[in-house]
Amino acid sequence: MPQLQVGKPQFSQKANCTHSSKNQQATKSCKCISRLFKRVSHSLLQRCDGQRPICGPCAKYRGHELDDCEFYEGQPPLSQVLQERVEDLENQIEMLQGVKNPGRVPLHTPYVPMQSATPSEADDQHQTLPANKIHPLWVETSFPGPLLTGVNRLTHFGSFASDVGFFLDPERFMRSAMQPHNVGHHSRPCPSLLFAVCLWGSKSFLAAAQRNFEETWLNQALRFVTEDLSGSHPRRCLQVMQAEILLSTYFLNYGKSVEGLVHANAAAALAVSTKSNLIRSASVMQKPSGDAVDEGEWIDGFWTTVTLSNYWVLVNENQTFTFYDTPQMKIDTPWPLNDYRQEKLIPASHKTLERYLEGAPDDGYSLLAMHAKASVLLKKAIENSQTSDPESAYQYNIIHNVLEQLAVSLPKLDAQMSPQQRQRIAVIHMLTQAAVIKLHRPKGRTSNTARQNCVRAARTIAELALRCPTANPLQIVNPIIGFVLFIAHDILRTEIRFLHEQRAPEDNRLSDAINHILQRMETDVIGSPLIGNIFNSDPPSLLKSQAGSLVRNMRNAR
Repeated sequence: MPQLQVGKPQFSQKANCTHSSKNQQATKSCKCISRLFKRVSHSLLQRCDGQRPICGPCAKYRGHELDDCEFYEGQPPLSQVLQERVEDLENQIEMLQGVKNPGRVPLHTPYVPMQSATPSEADDQHQTLPANKIHPLWVETSFPGPLLTGVNRLTHFGSFASDVGFFLDPERFMRSAMQPHNVGHHSRPCPSLLFAVCLWGSKSFLAAAQRNFEETWLNQALRFVTEDLSGSHPRRCLQVMQAEILLSTYFLNYGKSVEGLVHANAAAALAVSTKSNLIRSASVMQKPSGDAVDEGEWIDGFWTTVTLSNYWVLVNENQTFTFYDTPQMKIDTPWPLNDYRQEKLIPASHKTLERYLEGAPDDGYSLLAMHAKASVLLKKAIENSQTSDPESAYQYNIIHNVLEQLAVSLPKLDAQMSPQQRQRIAVIHMLTQAAVIKLHRPKGRTSNTARQNCVRAARTIAELALRCPTANPLQIVNPIIGFVLFIAHDILRTEIRFLHEQRAPEDNRLSDAINHILQRMETDVIGSPLIGNIFNSDPPSLLKSQAGSLVRNMRNAR
């Protein structure tokens, strides 16, 4: 499988800051978790008084999303590890940008120098950005009112929002985005989120206009994602996490893995710093995050971050470590629901992911929950395929059993479903089948059962590709589908060659399945440049011709 170039992050073993413990005789200068994410990679040093559960500086910190601070002894905190990982990836971006490439979208733009200013401490509901950072309803560019134009196209974004990692409540977001206030006003979304949404919304423009708007909104999203966390927007942590996910998915869609990893790790760092992994924990007291919908957004945000991290494992199988793999990481957050207005969360949750991987029954049957489960099992299958120790055989059986349970529990595709819902369910099925292939393929050379498991899974993916075409007129798909289609395509071509070498009877279903995949690619490549990159830039029509030639040549060789 072709690998996009991904820089391997280096993890520093040096811990440059920890909270002081009560049993220490002297307080230490430390980087508090609450202050750590003033753009994820920059921290503020402050004196920690060692008070538990909330130290003095944290208790004074303005921002309700950041709860009690964390104390670490002996090992660097996970947030620091992720911070260093982000810094390493950002350094690689700077190196890559030194190479002129007219085909790339620049990650920075020269800005007019601005004087620093301190946000007012007035009522949160009426604050905006400092005077020198206030923007009108549009950004001043050579195009009239591009942000206003982008906001007006939110309807287009809504048709594929869930496919690119949008987890916020659509109704509340739309109501907030359409408020008649300046960008940065607290009644509107954070600027970074608004521009990230408009960035995806630019796909609805014609090609020439799209390039101009896309570049403008990308630069603005990248600019504000570095500034919003140091502002005073009451929902900055959650909304910047959402912006980071949208940016990571955007770069994934263009095959830019280094940039995409930077934003995926930034989202993960925010998930850790805000303790999104401990929502409704049975063992940790957490301050309520608001009403049911607000709490649901945090839950959905955490599991979307987990899913995105697993996507990047599939992109670069040599880097299987994710933010939730660290020993001190505990996941108590419950599985997400489909509708937080109608459904009720369990009162307390404990070891959600660990118990699921052990085969324990749970209540995670929402589409987002099943999507997260499929992505986790895909990651586990990739990890298992890379090891050969005795423990891997035991894990192989566990993953196989959990995969079978998930496949059986997934909802069937129903003609009565909306096209968007059918597409989401099809993606979950495809990820599950991709996990089956990744788990069994290493044994396929010696086990006929494992080989047949892979072939069946690949044919299922091909059938889903045919039955569930892209559900929005812009042909925007979940970018990870490109990798899943390639995995299935590779299995089917390998099986055709195997049958030819064994002089076995020809199976027309294999060539038909390949054609189904290539037909789907011909439409998806319109909205996903990644698909062209994965298939070595060969257009799907050429691949279809090559597949036909392969079958014909094998027939003639008989």
